Amino acid sequence: MRTRFGKGFKRWQLPVLFGIGVILLASLIGSILLFEPDPEESRPKIGLIILGDINQPGWNASHYQGLREACDTLKLELLVRDKVPEWSGQCPERIRELVSEGCSMIFLCSYAYAAEAIETVEAFPHIAFAAISSEVHAHNMASYFLRIYQARYLEGILAAMSSKNHVLGYITAMPNAEVNRSLNAFALGAQSVDPNVRVIAAFMGSWNDSKKEETFVRRMVLECGCDIFSYHQDDSTVAKVALSEGIDVVGFNTRFDDANDHLLTSIVCQWNTFYFDIIRRFMKGEFNAFRNNWLGMDQGAVGFSGFSRRVSPEIRAHLKQVKNQLEHNSKLIFRGPIYDREGNLRCEEGEIVSEDVLLERLDWQVKGVEIFE
Repeated sequence: MRTRFGKGFKRWQLPVLFGIGVILLASLIGSILLFEPDPEESRPKIGLIILGDINQPGWNASHYQGLREACDTLKLELLVRDKVPEWSGQCPERIRELVSEGCSMIFLCSYAYAAEAIETVEAFPHIAFAAISSEVHAHNMASYFLRIYQARYLEGILAAMSSKNHVLGYITAMPNAEVNRSLNAFALGAQSVDPNVRVIAAFMGSWNDSKKEETFVRRMVLECGCDIFSYHQDDSTVAKVALSEGIDVVGFNTRFDDANDHLLTSIVCQWNTFYFDIIRRFMKGEFNAFRNNWLGMDQGAVGFSGFSRRVSPEIRAHLKQVKNQLEHNSKLIFRGPIYDREGNLRCEEGEIVSEDVLLERLDWQVKGVEIFE
């Protein structure tokens, strides 16, 4: 009798074929279950947009090197767009480029970028943005910064205790919240050890203007008697000019290889620590869990390089004591009473300037700051 399985098919072969089919199916399912996608394919690309040349010592190089180190540690690809002027229309263009090249997280590493590119940021709701400025917000954009003002407070103490003329020079960009935060902390630190100290501040109007910075350093020495300088600029012109003239200075965001005794110390920002932290949070899906991401001395993100021989043991001991206090209570700096330059009471006794004001609305300088023009 012929079966419906075809001519020559033996009935006993049916179980054999069935068994082979089961084996093949199991093998196929096992292959699917054991398959792991290439981890490189699922890892995000990180983008960086920054104002200056990433090889320029100071702000630009320190950020690039910190982010590069974090990305290398996490085995992520970093795409960079540097030398992007603020308010030039280039930042939105660079954002679109980075998105088209596959970046899923982009750092906007200059103060005005957030305001300039807010519409572009909102046009890419699936991309995570982190901006240096904390004054412009979007659902997919958080702000990030370090509590540099903590180091500025200690720097003010160091400068006031080291100055012979009791006149301190401070060169900085423009009076926005970021700059005022650091300038005010510097002045408050200086006043904590010398109530009569003069803090002379000069605004350059930009983050990097070497010629103007050099001119103002020399003028402030001659016209005001400044014998110690600090600065909040992207470049290190102020430090170089001061050192060339034998004037004490505290560096910022740069470790100087040819250390000079007049370089009392440098404020060092551990941007690699910060970038590693924020990228890990992004990769874990926690990016939207914070609006402002701020790391400080207690996390080891801000500190100083080694001190010059010109910094006495007594000064070092006092700085160490105050640093320990700040690590346990960072709110010690902006506690009342605090008056502004016009004599208005900005923070009453027993009160503390809020985080929101420090980040977004600090549009005044403390009493005792003099503006040099």
